[in-house]
Amino acid sequence: MNWEDPITPYEWWPMENVPPTEITVAGKALDANGNVYFVWEDNTTHDVTPRANARYYTFTVGASKQCAPVKIRFSDNPEISSDGWPCSFRFTLRVVCHNDWNPLNMPTVLKEVNWGYDIDASGHATVIPPTGNGSMGDCGEIVITEYSGRDHFTDPDHPGVDVSGAELEAYYIGCCGNDLNWVQIVTTDSLHTNHVPRFDGPPGWPYPPYYYGPPDSSWAPLDQSDYSNSQYPQHCP
Repeated sequence: MNWEDPITPYEWWPMENVPPTEITVAGKALDANGNVYFVWEDNTTHDVTPRANARYYTFTVGASKQCAPVKIRFSDNPEISSDGWPCSFRFTLRVVCHNDWNPLNMPTVLKEVNWGYDIDASGHATVIPPTGNGSMGDCGEIVITEYSGRDHFTDPDHPGVDVSGAELEAYYIGCCGNDLNWVQIVTTDSLHTNHVPRFDGPPGWPYPPYYYGPPDSSWAPLDQSDYSNSQYPQHCP
């Protein structure tokens, strides 16, 4: 420095560390480890300037979009009426990471599980042991939380019709540089053997079905899916 330059305050004031919990980003305080998490839609702008009450302070930023916290849930309860018994179905359920929302572009597959069920001539549904699923509390794994057969019930959409089927609920917690979502593929359909494997969408649907469409779009969810974001649980890295 030029000896004729005046000494600025930061050159002689003592330096103090600001506790992370006193620093906020977008109105949200950092945790004790200096982390803060958000779930924001793509192509949106947010002010992420760290702010603190201290007049002079230093800080570092180590967050990235790839570590954004996302939890997604899935549910499906496929069913078939008595005129289709006996029958069998097998499915491959995938968690995918979108590069974009063009339905012609296949997303990256992160994890998958295989599941299915059989219905005998009497209408009794038996689920097949799933493969590829994780355990409760796992991160980066598809965790099945409910899995059972369903015998002889009335479909609200078809009063008076005797149906049987299966029910599956699952979740996935993980990171994705874009959007996490679900895709399901039918690999066995004993009633329509000429149409497998196929994406689990409406008949004739030519594209991979994302169980919810792009944010703020008019796309309707397919089947009985449920897609939701939530804050990343603290026990996950």
